[in-house]
Amino acid sequence: MKEYVYYASAIASRTGARLRAESDGNHAVRLEVVDGRSGGPVKMIVLNEWNYTHLGLGNYMKPPIIVKAGYSNSVRVRITNSD
Repeated sequence: MKEYVYYASAIASRTGARLRAESDGNHAVRLEVVDGRSGGPVKMIVLNEWNYTHLGLGNYMKPPIIVKAGYSNSVRVRITNSD
């Protein structure tokens, strides 16, 4: 996961299609292979709240994240081709 990004993009190798998440520097982004299958579908996860709950090695950890009813936020994405 990359934290505090201004943009992050992923490009499909076969088609050149690109997905780009854009931020004001307050988001984290990561790509995840669905079901862990090699060559399988990939999803882009964009977060405005994140924590590392399993570090426990003396590293700084944020307090637990509790999302309350009515929470909302937005993500800006751009879908383009390789041009």
